[in-house]
Amino acid sequence: HGHPDGTLQFGTEVMASKDKTLVGLLGASPGASVSPHIAIEVLDHFEAACTHQAEWHAALAVMIPSYGRDINSEPGLYDKVWAKADDVLLRGELSGHLTAKQNTEKTFKRLDADQSGTISHEELRNHLEAQGVEAKSIDALINKLDADKSGDISQVEFTAGFADFITGQLDAKRKEA
Repeated sequence: HGHPDGTLQFGTEVMASKDKTLVGLLGASPGASVSPHIAIEVLDHFEAACTHQAEWHAALAVMIPSYGRDINSEPGLYDKVWAKADDVLLRGELSGHLTAKQNTEKTFKRLDADQSGTISHEELRNHLEAQGVEAKSIDALINKLDADKSGDISQVEFTAGFADFITGQLDAKRKEA
């Protein structure tokens, strides 16, 4: 955005109404507007954050182990943050990775109507036709999922192709909107 003296500046500005009930971002830097630092700065501008500052900062410190601390100078903090991220995102009981894996396994079992341990083309086609998916899309999906062209889709093949299918469906929905 422009500056009164004519210089060009880039950055993200946090703007708040006088009563601090409305807070927003203005910026020319898309990456900065989604950074955790900027998100916390936005939250700090709300009236509740100002009137309950101690509770607010304590709650953030529980959610974000490095909040208000210098990760570069505090021994062991980096390892603690890394371990928490690993637990939450990849390996923990409630991790996103584990949840996605469980959802994929449940979907596979539901599609394997005869419980043979593989999904036949017919089983997948019947399910998707009942959901209103077009034949052309079903054929493309079967072709993608049945990587070894055996006529059945193994759990390994299904898991490998499932993310691509979901991503494709989301992209199609966005294009329709």
